[in-house]
Amino acid sequence: MREGKLQSLVLIGTVLLSGCTEQPESLVVDMFSVPGAGEAVGKIYIHPNDEGGIRLQPALHDLPPGEELILQVHEQPSCASGEQDGEPVAALAADAVYSPQTGDKSALPLLIVDSYGVADSPIETQRFNLNDLRGRSLIVHTNDPTLTDSARIACGTVVGEQ
Repeated sequence: MREGKLQSLVLIGTVLLSGCTEQPESLVVDMFSVPGAGEAVGKIYIHPNDEGGIRLQPALHDLPPGEELILQVHEQPSCASGEQDGEPVAALAADAVYSPQTGDKSALPLLIVDSYGVADSPIETQRFNLNDLRGRSLIVHTNDPTLTDSARIACGTVVGEQ
């Protein structure tokens, strides 16, 4: 009888603990090309690092070969296109660049693309933690200083509670 009570207590404890909302240890962002048909271009895996920031592990393909691209966090979790000043804009629904604190935290270290159009080098930053990214979008932009608004190449939404 005593063994049955112990098993019941263990079961109850397990059920109670499973209801705890502990933060997940990582996030996965599915990335799609923009503008156009929205073809899948891979994923970005996001993990916390030891310094309280994050480590992004891109697994992206079909990007402009040999480029250094800008990866930014945007306010809204949407990659829908829209119209601005009478012109179509890819991923406009992602809204403004996300800067939660004073100073521009939006730009992450550059995304390095190899000669085959693959970006798979990890990026580490202390500018963000996992909670900063939940419910936002990640957008890959061209890195052309001559453009006032760099072209958007790919977009993905970060799924998860804020």
